[in-house]
Amino acid sequence: MLALALSASLWHAPPSSAQDDQAGYSDVKADNEYYDDVTALLEAGVLADDECGDGQFCPDNDLDRRSLVTWLIRSMEADDSLDWLEKRNWTHLKLQLNFDDEGELSKDEVAKQLSMWALGLDCLGSTMDGCLARPVSRQQMAPFVVLAFGVPEAKSAGFIDLGQKNPYEPAIDRLADAGIVKSCTIAAPRYCPDDILSRGEMASLLAEAEHWRNPPTATTPEPETDEDEDDGNDETEADETEKETVEEDDDGGDEISTQPAEEDDEDDEVVAPVTTPPAEEEEDDEPEETVALPGAPTNVSLSLAGSDGIAVTWQAPGGGGQVEHYQLAWRIKEDTAWTSGSSLPPQTRSDTIAGLQMGQTYEVRVEAANETGSTVSEAEEISIPLPAPEEPRDVRIDSLSDNRFVVHWKEPSGGGTVAQYSVQWRGRHQGFSDSRRSLLEPSELTTVGTAPERMFSLTLNKPDVYMVRVSAVNSGGTTPAGETLVPTKSNKIVRHIERDLVGEYGDEYPWLVETWEYIKDPSFEITTGGYREAWVEIHWLGGYPLDRTRAEKLVIYPGWIGRSYLDIYAHELAHVYTLTNDLAEEPAPLAFAHLYFSRLANGSGSSNCWAEELYADTAAVMIFPSGRDYYWTSACPGQTRPTAEAIEVVRQAFNGQVPDWFYETYEDSSGAVDLEAVWSDVKAMEDDWFSLTVAYQLRNAFGGYCDAYQAGRSADGRDVTVRNPWRDGGCVPKAPRGVSLTPGNRSIALSWQEPAYDGGQDLIGYVVEWKASGQSYSSFRRMDVSAGTRSTVINNLRNGVEYTVRVTAVNGLDDGNYLTWDDGLGTPSPGVSAIPRAG
Repeated sequence: MLALALSASLWHAPPSSAQDDQAGYSDVKADNEYYDDVTALLEAGVLADDECGDGQFCPDNDLDRRSLVTWLIRSMEADDSLDWLEKRNWTHLKLQLNFDDEGELSKDEVAKQLSMWALGLDCLGSTMDGCLARPVSRQQMAPFVVLAFGVPEAKSAGFIDLGQKNPYEPAIDRLADAGIVKSCTIAAPRYCPDDILSRGEMASLLAEAEHWRNPPTATTPEPETDEDEDDGNDETEADETEKETVEEDDDGGDEISTQPAEEDDEDDEVVAPVTTPPAEEEEDDEPEETVALPGAPTNVSLSLAGSDGIAVTWQAPGGGGQVEHYQLAWRIKEDTAWTSGSSLPPQTRSDTIAGLQMGQTYEVRVEAANETGSTVSEAEEISIPLPAPEEPRDVRIDSLSDNRFVVHWKEPSGGGTVAQYSVQWRGRHQGFSDSRRSLLEPSELTTVGTAPERMFSLTLNKPDVYMVRVSAVNSGGTTPAGETLVPTKSNKIVRHIERDLVGEYGDEYPWLVETWEYIKDPSFEITTGGYREAWVEIHWLGGYPLDRTRAEKLVIYPGWIGRSYLDIYAHELAHVYTLTNDLAEEPAPLAFAHLYFSRLANGSGSSNCWAEELYADTAAVMIFPSGRDYYWTSACPGQTRPTAEAIEVVRQAFNGQVPDWFYETYEDSSGAVDLEAVWSDVKAMEDDWFSLTVAYQLRNAFGGYCDAYQAGRSADGRDVTVRNPWRDGGCVPKAPRGVSLTPGNRSIALSWQEPAYDGGQDLIGYVVEWKASGQSYSSFRRMDVSAGTRSTVINNLRNGVEYTVRVTAVNGLDDGNYLTWDDGLGTPSPGVSAIPRAG
């Protein structure tokens, strides 16, 4: 064999003698598809000492580099011209060829080069043994075989998965032109360059290369002799041949005789030549050996390939005769006719079927065939999904009433065919869900026009701010259009409040956000008024503490729809904000602003001039300086537009500040507040809604009421005997001290200390309140704790959300009468924040 430039210990030792006594491999029997090729290579000494186990070849194992180079060196014939390598960038193969003086390569040099390639092929960082144990891909094999067998240059084979940037492509083209390699798929010429070669596949490939190098030649049979040779053995009757002589008859014709010709020693009579007919071929008494039928391919597996293809893999049959080729067949499920692909080489184990119909389920089977016949695998099935449809177009809604409407849309302009349409709806506090959905076949829908436009009528249980979403559906997916507002009058108004007023101005005026959140929580609904949609009523149910003033709804004329009415929406929200102390951290400044506008209204001389309307008008003008001011201009004589002083009173009050006007009006020269004057103006307010609200908001001002029951009765005019309800030192506890929070998993633990002053009465407990960002303190987020306890845990919170907590002490001041919810409720502690977290 050839001497190697590298250490011989890298490769299997060359065979010491011919393999005549080799009995073959136990795992490559006569019915194995690789049997003929492996046996030929084994007999030629190519595979000597390269077993994978005790007498085994392991044809399905990956081919490693050690075996590749060993087999090639043993079957090599060098290619003297390697110009094709020099024309391309092969430096990553570390190619360094040493030509002799005549410009040729020796076999030793080629063997050395093959060895160097195997070690230099993407083996940076690997040990020598680790490199040689690496598997070989179809593209990596190509230059090795070209160099070992001297395969000449060829044109491109047209494999679509190779390109000019693939450095292996010239070598692959040579092998394809020589017929040593073929396409790995049916539908298009592909080489599958990254597929790993098996030992059996490489044996078959070497056999193809050897056939290309030394094509088998047809043998010419020797001509048979006219006479039997006497070899000294007795002849049987079957071995004797009859001699025919042709004698001339009396008529001059030729007579054919089957008798032996007799010699005439006496006469020189000319004997006619003997004509011997060709002997008939002897029939072989033994019948020709029949090749066994191959078994069925096993482990057939299907997967999607692109948008319209199926990738098929399989394994060789577990028995039967040698496979000469494979063939795929496919059909749409339940069709009768099968479509067959091209024949595939016996070493093929995968292929791709392309150009199939999307949205269909296909059955695929693999056929193994030889000269005797074929056997097919069981059919496997796979579905090719449709592409998802595009979204429905131009969704619009016509309202028939507050809870009946018609949805219109146009079909998608592209994508897969629509199997169904999904129409979903949700209220303003809901998400889209299957419980509020109709799935509709296209045939169920009314079609309008030539677009075509679909139409669906829907009736809901009650009025609300409804959003509708239409989606196109098929097996490939669901594609929704954007949300569409149901255009009822109430929906439009609420939408403008939420999106255009609160959404755009809420950052600058937080009271808008706080008020809108208060209305939505805990319960909210929209109805039409009692005048056949003459008004739109926005209700909040059980909205504490406005139930003390009996305010429970906003009433808006339905003609007030659009951005041009944002000042009116702000006016209505200002009513809610000023009628409750539950939104503002410091409610007393809101009450002081009430007093300011009460004094203006009482001085107008008109019973239609209401302080509360002046208050709300000014709040709206504070946001929209050119906005409407109906009450200032029409109901209150002497008033024109909200003055700069009025706007500043509202701005300070809404920011939790005591207005400068209050000190200027009620402080005496010593800086003390004239509480008698304040109380007198509270009682002078024109409507018990507002006087009761102001009395409630001032319950903790100036130290708090000493008799809340009498103060409330006096504020709404039922008891005029009560004088100043406040006294020095106050009558309610001061704030608890040292509030501390410890966040947990969906919980916050807190503790605190007693207040420094109890209001002159024994404490009867504490009130713990909490709120998340964007929320206000509410009776729905509150717990009562007994007087002897100064710690508790708030549960059922949301992890990752910041909560603010405050604690208020309560004493026994006049418990059980009007304003009883928090009679004796002291000054709240400053809010402390924490964020619950899991773990």
